Amino acid sequence: MIEKAYIHEYGNKKLEPEHQDVIDVLEKRFINYELFTNKKILRNQLFIDHTTFIAGDHFVFSYIFKNTGCNHLQTATQKLSNII
Repeated sequence: MIEKAYIHEYGNKKLEPEHQDVIDVLEKRFINYELFTNKKILRNQLFIDHTTFIAGDHFVFSYIFKNTGCNHLQTATQKLSNII
């Protein structure tokens, strides 16, 4: 179950339209979320566990996969399923 969500923003609350749609759903379900920029992810300031949902662009997921030791999507799926 999702308990917290991180939504990628480009600064000054500039979001992808799809990310705003995700926020709308999270708010309807009373799920806490936090906006984050690339700077925050580069500083390892996101606390991710099996209850965390992340919405982001290619950079965000490639960085997360890299930090979990994943080199491509299939490996990432296997490793992340072990974490979750």
